[in-house]
Amino acid sequence: MKRAPTSLLLLALVCLPMSTHAQSGPGFERGMQIAFGMPRIAATNLYLSRAMVIEAVYQATILSGAAMMGQIRNTGTLSPGYGGAFQYAPQPSDRLVVHYAGQIHEFVVHEAVGNTQAMTSDQWLLSPHQLRYSHRLADLAEAEISVRFDGASFETEVNGWTTQWDRRYEMSLRSSGRTGGVRDLDGQDVQTTYSVAGTIEGPGLSLRVNEQHTSSLVSAQSLRMLPSQRGAASQSTALLSSALTLDGEVYELRDVRVEMGTQSRGGQSSAGTTGLQGVLVRGGAEFGRFVLQGGRPFLTTADGSVALDGLGGAP
Repeated sequence: MKRAPTSLLLLALVCLPMSTHAQSGPGFERGMQIAFGMPRIAATNLYLSRAMVIEAVYQATILSGAAMMGQIRNTGTLSPGYGGAFQYAPQPSDRLVVHYAGQIHEFVVHEAVGNTQAMTSDQWLLSPHQLRYSHRLADLAEAEISVRFDGASFETEVNGWTTQWDRRYEMSLRSSGRTGGVRDLDGQDVQTTYSVAGTIEGPGLSLRVNEQHTSSLVSAQSLRMLPSQRGAASQSTALLSSALTLDGEVYELRDVRVEMGTQSRGGQSSAGTTGLQGVLVRGGAEFGRFVLQGGRPFLTTADGSVALDGLGGAP
């Protein structure tokens, strides 16, 4: 078994909770920020958490010597060592702990069925698999996660909680979709479509999530190209039709379309929201409009504008 190429250093922050600023409650502005951004943050973190746990298992298997005996190691501790490489310790024996940048990620793998011939974590993730595990970030976030992938279609489910402004929010989300395209040593051209549904609940707040997503990713990384020519670009669109109940009032997101893009080339990168439109309805009447101002998402109402990018890690 070869050493997996995907670096834990790049993935270690994927399940950081949203920022925690002390407040008595979410209020309208923060309630709208949760409705607008939290489901997408959760979906992104779930995707990256899956990559992190499989990479961690590969690293533990290699560094523990289990690979030489044809075994898999999904318990113990990974922590940064000399030169940025990870070092392995065999304890604890009931979970896999990853230390990085002052954070402690804990994984308990319940089930992992997939390509036993995959030489890297990337290969395993691209092959059909079934995965169930828990991911905990001490006292800040925790989730039970299940993933089924047949090579094209996927289903995921997450049940857990996260913190925002020192408040705890319970999540129960489901996602299903399809992904496909071309991947090779020179790069990739991949398209993905998926839906997100479920609930997010917290003090004075209940969100019924209903979102549809499409995305495309194109990258060129051939060694035949100069470093300045290598890069990647992605475009994604989210259609939000969720309903937010905030202190007894119901707000409906109708035909809210969010467009986002990222680009990297020659060591330079950029990312942000590129388009936004739609309306917020309360009591059957239009209450506000979603707009993009200066590259930032806002909700405009008769009482003024509400910035929607206040969540830590918000896309």
